[in-house]
Amino acid sequence: MTLVLILLPLILFFITNARYKGSLTIMEKMMAVMALAMLYGLTTGIYAGGLFHGLFFYSLAVALASGVILGVVLGWPLHRMAMVEGGFSGGMAGMMGAMTAEMLTIREVSIGLFFFMLLTIVCTLTTLQWVRAKNKKSTPFSFKCLIVTMSYVGIAFYFYTTAPPFIDMQTEIDEPSHDHHQHTQP
Repeated sequence: MTLVLILLPLILFFITNARYKGSLTIMEKMMAVMALAMLYGLTTGIYAGGLFHGLFFYSLAVALASGVILGVVLGWPLHRMAMVEGGFSGGMAGMMGAMTAEMLTIREVSIGLFFFMLLTIVCTLTTLQWVRAKNKKSTPFSFKCLIVTMSYVGIAFYFYTTAPPFIDMQTEIDEPSHDHHQHTQP
């Protein structure tokens, strides 16, 4: 569910960039792709670190690959330099997310993933609003976009709290069990 909540703003990013393709300079495109690739890479790195918690090589490999792929995909429709910038930024952030997740407990990874998932969603939707505002025809930062962003964050919060992405194995182990002791007489 976490990946679905993150993929919808990513799809909206592609639709908005296709619609307002000429409104940004190459430097603005590269900066937007770098920022979003870092956020998506960090979020997927923390997610991979939570999935493969305790298996650092697997979490690092998955985080690095997904960060690079997401960065390249983010920069693909904009410019070749934005694609390269996104790939390197996403890969670096994916590695940092995986390393961070390995150093934390699974419960802390879950909280960190929630925080970075919401940050990624808000930053993506704010970037879309900024791209629309760069176009001379639209009004900057409309109230309707703010309502849509906050509604989406509320929906993400609801799904995350009702179905957390990781099961805390330690609480299942620590639950009291009925031990049957054999009493011997002296």
